[in-house]
Amino acid sequence: MTTAASFSALSLTPSNSINSAVTTLRVTFNVPSTTYQNNTVLVITLPSIIALSSITCTAISSNIQGISSCTTISNKIKVLIVYSLLSTLTSTVIEVGTYNNYPSL
Repeated sequence: MTTAASFSALSLTPSNSINSAVTTLRVTFNVPSTTYQNNTVLVITLPSIIALSSITCTAISSNIQGISSCTTISNKIKVLIVYSLLSTLTSTVIEVGTYNNYPSL
């Protein structure tokens, strides 16, 4: 596949909005169809001013069996999700972190 799949009901919610603070990011989305494949890469690209180093990914929603990989390259977080239940009506929720918010200017 060369074209990224779209998601519905996508939200990105940081746990802390203070400049330069250490925070985690809660990512919530719904898959567009039940043909979405396990271990397909979810890529979250943050602005390059946000420095990423050691990131962990945690499955929050019950429809996730596990996260098989969570890596960073530059300002991108790449996550491989293994589903236990794949439904267009059930939100997928993961949390990634920690990282530092935008620095104070």
